[in-house]
Amino acid sequence: MDTIVFAYRPPASDTEIPDGPLSGMRVLLQPDLFVKNWPADAGSKALAGFSAVFDATVIARLRAAGAVPAGFAPMAEFGFGINGSHLGRILAADEFLHAGLMTDMLGEARMAASLAGLWGFKPSWGRVSRYGLTGLVPSMECTGVLAKKLSDIPKILTRISGADANDPSMRTDPPLDVSGLLDATAPAGASLRIGIPEALATGNAAREAEMSIAREALSKAGFTLKNVTIGDLSLFAAAHQVAAAVEASSSAGKYDGVRYGFRAETSGNWNDMYLETRGQSFGPLIKALLMQGAWFQFQDYPGFEAACTLRQHLVNQTNALFNHVDLIALPTREADADPLTANMPADTYDAFSLTLAANLTGLPVLQVPGTSADGPNAADTAGANQAPGFQLMGPAMGDIAVLRAGLALSSHLQGVIS
Repeated sequence: MDTIVFAYRPPASDTEIPDGPLSGMRVLLQPDLFVKNWPADAGSKALAGFSAVFDATVIARLRAAGAVPAGFAPMAEFGFGINGSHLGRILAADEFLHAGLMTDMLGEARMAASLAGLWGFKPSWGRVSRYGLTGLVPSMECTGVLAKKLSDIPKILTRISGADANDPSMRTDPPLDVSGLLDATAPAGASLRIGIPEALATGNAAREAEMSIAREALSKAGFTLKNVTIGDLSLFAAAHQVAAAVEASSSAGKYDGVRYGFRAETSGNWNDMYLETRGQSFGPLIKALLMQGAWFQFQDYPGFEAACTLRQHLVNQTNALFNHVDLIALPTREADADPLTANMPADTYDAFSLTLAANLTGLPVLQVPGTSADGPNAADTAGANQAPGFQLMGPAMGDIAVLRAGLALSSHLQGVIS
């Protein structure tokens, strides 16, 4: 399996186990996170042959805590969507791996976790440094954590979170304090009020089945369930797509074949080289996304401004829900959408329609593994036929509350060990 599914396996000298609170924990990565002297192509031809010259902040902090970067999994180009991504599948099937770090822009980390029967967590935006991340959509992306055991997620987050002078977008909050969170004698937090969006829980057979399982598990754990209205998800998708396309177009402007990465061969002048390089550097999904972004930048800037205004409205609307509930439970994926084969913006946004709201609003969210009558998802059969599980979303910087609720819930999920 190593020579087939891993994009990069480091030499033995890079995988020695140091001392520290995470000593012995093996973490799978994607090549959009800088690991010094490792390939850093972010799954794109645009960065072919490029290697990292320093460790990303999260990698440096993991190493300092004793964790071992175990290698790179193949990834979707620049981490947008999961077509071509294998991190969840590898993590679920490899008994020597404990966790994985995966960029989450549309819900990729949570979707990969859903398909592999794993726990997945997207922290609040600004909680984890993006320094050393080959980003594409700066205002929505963050490093998500996947794990077989839920208890490993807060252990990792407490080490990689916290302010970083190299990332000006970071919040100044201190690292997550998980002291007591994993203590069996600590309050379970089961008194929390969980909002169930009415429109998402009814009228769709697949969603109804998914949310019925969520309701049952949440009720067994003692949570108080309340109906809430989250708004039209198509508005979240529209605002996300326009803003993400513009940010991606701006972020990808540096891939010009001049300073690093791929350069097309041409007998023409510098301008011909630039055009050929740009034309050959990106796959169809990213190329279409960049073209949409360029349109809004140069032909319809008022449309981009309208999307930003809509985004702020949706942020305010979602934040207001937390005046009435502590967390919100959401379905994860539609039965008729296949994120593994989505290769254009329209079908990618269809596949991630239930996850992208947390990215647009910057909120923390936990993917709870799916269960069936036979128990939890089988880790080595990841795919669209897996029980999808559901998401628990909390208020901004409410990461601890989300994780505490997940830990309280985990013991009530049939066969799932946290």
